[in-house]
Amino acid sequence: MSATSSVGRIPKTAKDLYRGYIPPNLPQNRPPNKIKWWWKVEGRPRVTLYPKKEIEGYSEFAEYPPLNDGSRKGLKNQIRYDWYETIKGKSTVEEKLLEINRHQLHYMAHIPNWLPAYNSLPMAQYLTQTNLISKLPESYRISVDGDPDQDRLDAQLVKQMRQIILDQVAFDKYECPKKRNIGYVAKPIKQTSRNVYISNRFIQNLVSSIKRYLATQVNEQLLDYQCDLSPTIRSWWYHSGFEPPNNKIFYRNRKDDDGNINQMIQMDGFSSLNMRHDNFIEPIISRTDPIVTDLSLVQKLDSPLKFYGARFKFRWPVTLPGFWYNDERSHLLDCPHTCFLSTDCLQARRKISHNIANPLNDDENCLNGQAILTAYSWLNSLSMYHGYTPFQELDYPFTCQVVTTDGQNWLFNVYQLNNHVFHRDLGGPKSNNICWTSGLLRLFEEYKDGEFKGINDDVVKLIIRFFAQKTSSEYTSQLNLRPLLKADTRTEEERCKQEKRLRDTFEARIDKRAPHDWRVPLWEHIFFRSKENRDRITHMKPRWKRPKPKISRFFQ
Repeated sequence: MSATSSVGRIPKTAKDLYRGYIPPNLPQNRPPNKIKWWWKVEGRPRVTLYPKKEIEGYSEFAEYPPLNDGSRKGLKNQIRYDWYETIKGKSTVEEKLLEINRHQLHYMAHIPNWLPAYNSLPMAQYLTQTNLISKLPESYRISVDGDPDQDRLDAQLVKQMRQIILDQVAFDKYECPKKRNIGYVAKPIKQTSRNVYISNRFIQNLVSSIKRYLATQVNEQLLDYQCDLSPTIRSWWYHSGFEPPNNKIFYRNRKDDDGNINQMIQMDGFSSLNMRHDNFIEPIISRTDPIVTDLSLVQKLDSPLKFYGARFKFRWPVTLPGFWYNDERSHLLDCPHTCFLSTDCLQARRKISHNIANPLNDDENCLNGQAILTAYSWLNSLSMYHGYTPFQELDYPFTCQVVTTDGQNWLFNVYQLNNHVFHRDLGGPKSNNICWTSGLLRLFEEYKDGEFKGINDDVVKLIIRFFAQKTSSEYTSQLNLRPLLKADTRTEEERCKQEKRLRDTFEARIDKRAPHDWRVPLWEHIFFRSKENRDRITHMKPRWKRPKPKISRFFQ
């Protein structure tokens, strides 16, 4: 039937509609469509002559969406890009962390804050893209140039500080019996980590004595710092420079063009004491400095992480800089200042490598690696509390100080975090993080007959200089500290529910009644509780539910 024959009546099929020129005998593979009762055809298309209203949000010129790669690999990349934008658009830190932990477990390489292998410093630098400089910055110099009165005042301060430090070291390390009782500590801690607890308590007592004196002499801000005692530091990030551990399909689908994968790394460690404040320490160097932009300064390694003590597991990525995130105090005391570490990793490493013929002679490199991993993880997790996940570049650097000691040996480091995005989708490492080290120094040579011999005053001066470092409110006020965080619009019930869920996930808590679900016969799991067969069985019985006590056993 031709198109002209449909004039004056309602056509019965869509083929009879006038849609312009239709060649005769055009084959149609689709079935005929029924015309709705409200559709009336007059034989010609309707033309609207009234002007179109301007709609807000429309641009004057045509704007087209970006052209994406249409391949299977490009589609997967675009899905990841959209997910990164979803995380970036979340309003609060807890919502960002829940979005990362919402989908599935991640296959991660778990490492402590020190690597047990011999000569592991290059790997610690490569994991964190850190350039190590074997001297402290100029602002931390211990020599004072000026009038003699100023030198005499500094000499008096050094003398008083030396006496305070040595008295505390003698009391905790030599005068008290080694097998003394530890009070106010649970029994498992006494048995499993007695040495770690003693080392942390010594550093905490030492820092308390130093702060009490220098707060009235050098730096009044020491009274305002928040001190975290024996905090747990947990942080994760990606690194795109490692080969897959095996050739299974899990890794074959994740290989890049160069054969590497984006390996997820989880650092689980702790420190003896952390100090933080409301304001930042001013950065040491600019982010455009050549030692920051030159990526060739960090050595690239091809060794697998399992050779350095890494364990591969499916886990949730955990971010914890030593304290829980709280919306009410999210803008308070989340700027780093100083991290204190002990030298217990040297003793633990000797126990692991007891069967090695040659003794380990890289103690300084091991301690520098511990300082690099701990400082990077601490600053990376703090940047997460500022809204920067490992999928978003930092807008400003994070700077902190690291002090490692056992009373006699001291190591001083200054760390500046410039970049923490190493994922291949986001371009890989674009700048270096910088760590300055003083080298391993000795405060004294030996303690004999109640006296210290061979005292080094340079160590005392460095201690004073590190505690005298002040945070800058002027520099912090010029920064947009949390540009990716918005106002929290959640209700109190939603906030408490998400907070509990996040902490349960991070602490790997499980429901105590959950294991009872498996105490049923196998045939009941197959025929009555499986989702696939539940609708196929006619003699279906109600699904078994775990019993919930009406009254807690605590009140019975």
